[in-house]
Amino acid sequence: SPDGRTITYSEGEPLDPDGWRLHAMSADGTNDRVLTDKLPIMQESPPVPGPNAKRFWLGDDRIAITRVGRDYGMRDRQGVMGSAEAGRDIENIYAVSLDGRGEMQQLSDMMKAFYINQITPSPDGRTLAFVAFSYVNRAQQLYTVPRAGGQPVQIDGAVRWFAWLP
Repeated sequence: SPDGRTITYSEGEPLDPDGWRLHAMSADGTNDRVLTDKLPIMQESPPVPGPNAKRFWLGDDRIAITRVGRDYGMRDRQGVMGSAEAGRDIENIYAVSLDGRGEMQQLSDMMKAFYINQITPSPDGRTLAFVAFSYVNRAQQLYTVPRAGGQPVQIDGAVRWFAWLP
């Protein structure tokens, strides 16, 4: 964690088709707690489901992760590349409490976007900004979503990085 008090890690075999559990513990190794059931967590590199979960600290004793949507890999499952459409639900953002007692909350309802990265709270804490690859126009786009969750809004055209200004 940014304050150095908490460590998160994923539990599970690298090729487990059921997914991985996310854990948190104190930096001294005590207070280990399970944050999620097994789920198909997305990892940053390579950008596929895997135990090396993307984690984004939200600053309010929660972290954001992204997980595989029900349409992930649809194009590949339908056969010949180029003739199939990707489904709507490819990857989405979820938040989970670090105390291990809360329910996982879906924060985004992305449409045909994946490779979500750089999830960053605004200075006032009310909005999250992030970059995602749009399947529709084949470019990385900047999006925002309310911190409590909702429908993401595309902010601009192709973008690779961003920064919040105070």
